[in-house]
Amino acid sequence: MSMEEIIRKMKEDDFSEYMNQPIETIEQSTITYDKNNVGWVTCPYCGKRQFPLSKNAIIKGQVLQCKASYCKKHFKTDV
Repeated sequence: MSMEEIIRKMKEDDFSEYMNQPIETIEQSTITYDKNNVGWVTCPYCGKRQFPLSKNAIIKGQVLQCKASYCKKHFKTDV
């Protein structure tokens, strides 16, 4: 098969059956502070507070799932 025939065949093929689905982007969590100055990791999608942070907390690259019953999306945490 010549290169010209290969290119012609490529134009006719539907490549969706050979390709992976797009990877869902994972948002970065945010940190909010309550009136007592306690830091909380919050979901970037719905804003639900997930867990409190201590002053010397170190979290790198942890992927969490939101605890909200209506959200349940995954997000990345770096503190």
